[in-house]
Formats: sequence, structure tokens, C-alpha cells
Amino acid sequence: MLRTTTVLRSSGFKKHTANTTAKAVSRSDLGTNADPKPSVKAPEETMMPWNGWFSSFLKDKMGPEKYDKLRRLVLYQPDSYTDFEQMSRPANKLGISDKDPNLTHQFRQPSPGSQPPVSMSVEDESFGNAGDDPYDVTYYKRDAGRR
Repeated sequence: MLRTTTVLRSSGFKKHTANTTAKAVSRSDLGTNADPKPSVKAPEETMMPWNGWFSSFLKDKMGPEKYDKLRRLVLYQPDSYTDFEQMSRPANKLGISDKDPNLTHQFRQPSPGSQPPVSMSVEDESFGNAGDDPYDVTYYKRDAGRR
């Protein structure tokens, strides 16, 4: 530490930093344009290009037929539609019909934000008539013999 401070004091570093001032830089100074409208849709390309690198390496070296045979031997249910993930990835499309292969379901499609708001009534229509409430389990209202 002592040697470094001695070197810095003897060099022109301290004089050089004293003459410079800090300046805020905007995007126009950098030459990059700010995107006026942010992207609403998720990107189609993967954010993890390394995901599955070993299997793609083996497929290139062994060939698709031998790789598929090895894959079926080593993996437990290699063609599982969920890939054994508890929550599906947003890009996965699951077939929901045996008759129509084009009928698929995707995670949170349509998105909840694009749905119309829920309409809730201010007053309960069954207020005043105890027989209309399906969640009323009180026994004393129905027991006519003990009144």
C-alpha cells in the first residue's frame, strides 16, 4: 500500500485527475437510440443457449438414430410432454385434443391482463332469504321442532 501511494504521488496521475471533471452522458452522446416503444412480446430466442448443449453435441457426433436409441435407454420417459417440470415454460404448447392436433394450450394464454374485468354485484341477491345461501350451514334456522 505504501509503495503504491508513493508511485501515484510521484506520477502525474494526481495532477491529471485534478484537471478533469465528471460529466453526465446522455444516449444521444453515445450514438445509440432509445427504443421509443418497449417490447410487449417475450423474445422467441432462448436466453440460455447453453441449455441442452451436451445432448446437441451427442446428436451431432452419433447421428440422430443412435442418439435416439441411447436417449431412450438412459432417460426415464424421454418423451414426457412436461419434461418433468412442475410449472410449464411459457413457450411450451401442449396438445389438448386427440382429434385436432392443431388445438393447443399455452401457459397463461390468453393472459389474465387481456381479459375483461370481473363484474361483482354490490348487493347479495340472497340477502334476507336464508334458504338461498348455499354456504349457510347453521342448524338452528332449519330445526323447526325446537322452536
